[in-house]
Amino acid sequence: GVDTICVFPKNIARLVKGGEEAELLVGLKNDGQSSLNVVAIKASVHLPFDRHLLLQNLAVQVFNNGSVPSSAQDSFPYIFSVSKFLQPGPFDLVGTIVYEMDQHPYQNTFYNGTIEVVSLVFHSAWNLLFFLLLELHFLSYLGYGLMVKYRTLRN
Repeated sequence: GVDTICVFPKNIARLVKGGEEAELLVGLKNDGQSSLNVVAIKASVHLPFDRHLLLQNLAVQVFNNGSVPSSAQDSFPYIFSVSKFLQPGPFDLVGTIVYEMDQHPYQNTFYNGTIEVVSLVFHSAWNLLFFLLLELHFLSYLGYGLMVKYRTLRN
């Protein structure tokens, strides 16, 4: 009697920047007869064409007071970060929530789908190139102005 749902609240496209934190919310609905205690949320990153090949175990987030009464629902945040060395592209994210009900441990996979990893280095390299070209343009314009001033004074 436990249902889960997952939402990327600030990131509908599920774009994750390597080396930066990303957030998702895990919604939990308890239709069981007794309350449950959320113990932890964990996730892992896999290749999209072979889920048996594990690329990275993400952080385990532990909850001390994650109680959900019977016939109630609640949401729990999970903040994670994929490695900045991960190649940009699509990867599978498998998220699991671990909880206890009547002193028995259970787990439920709340997300088993694709995320798109983008590289910060790539964007930074383009920004660096842009500013270098802008500076080169400014220096050439300054040099041209000095050359014209020199010719004017020489005549």
